[in-house]
Amino acid sequence: MCTRPHHLSLPAFLAIAAPVFGQGLDEARDELAREIQRSDIGTGYAQMLSMFLDRSVSLSRLEVKDYRDNDEMDILKVPLRYDLPIENSDWKLALRGTLSHSRYSSRTYLEDNDYLDAEWRADSGQLGLGLIFPWGEHWSATAVGEAGLSRLKNTADYRGPLIEALAPLLDGVLVNWDTDVAVYSIRSGLDYDRMHGYRSGYRIKARYSYSKIRSFSESSDLPPLRADTQTATLSGEFRHPWGMDVGVFPLFGIVNAGATTFLGDDRDALGFKYYYQAGYSVALDFSASTAWIKTVSIGYQWNQGDNVSGQSLLINWELR
Repeated sequence: MCTRPHHLSLPAFLAIAAPVFGQGLDEARDELAREIQRSDIGTGYAQMLSMFLDRSVSLSRLEVKDYRDNDEMDILKVPLRYDLPIENSDWKLALRGTLSHSRYSSRTYLEDNDYLDAEWRADSGQLGLGLIFPWGEHWSATAVGEAGLSRLKNTADYRGPLIEALAPLLDGVLVNWDTDVAVYSIRSGLDYDRMHGYRSGYRIKARYSYSKIRSFSESSDLPPLRADTQTATLSGEFRHPWGMDVGVFPLFGIVNAGATTFLGDDRDALGFKYYYQAGYSVALDFSASTAWIKTVSIGYQWNQGDNVSGQSLLINWELR
């Protein structure tokens, strides 16, 4: 058998598909399904959904480059973050949520003029509840449990006579399928905060996330998806006032930088292991004028890492 299949660009699975096709269609589809279950492609799906649900209000485009393959991710995320004080305590309830509409596309070549265009689309939502508790004057810790659902669908186009001949083998097993996926996550974090109001100062955040995905109501012949993923993130931001207002709302800037890495033996299942972020946002302070919103910001972020690069449009708000 060939080398172990890895990540969502599918080349190793196509290398498997051609020789097993001679066994007869039913036997070949069963063999391909077993190879999929033995591979780390489920971890790739878990990492993909983890990125789709990781909170930030952003419209992102990421490109994953691996030899001839050039995969792309488009991610739209809208989060909910609300911290509710607990009476007679310094602790707070952390209410969290995310809505996401995202796409992952991949072109995989069998020969120069034969290739497979595959696309995964996911509409996802997740809700969580946790605690924030202070730890010293500037430190705090967070622990949140979350549960969510994602509707994941794959569509594929066959380009070329050789790849078209494999369609009866691949359809419904490797590509052209849909499923619902349950996503369960535990997120913990540590914050160091030296903010002075909302417009000046800095904060540093460390986060660790552990997520499980479990598919259900799969379309016919799709092997069940069962996988775990771990992610660690370190990020920081520096805020500085601009010394001017827009109407009655003070204007300030936010410099942000960070790094994200997948952990575990299959940390490269999505085609990359880590990436860095750096960006800048322009923000307005609404804290003196509204009851619910503290700040609103818009900015740009550059992303670069191991076989991956891209940009993000950052749109963010902070609730009281």
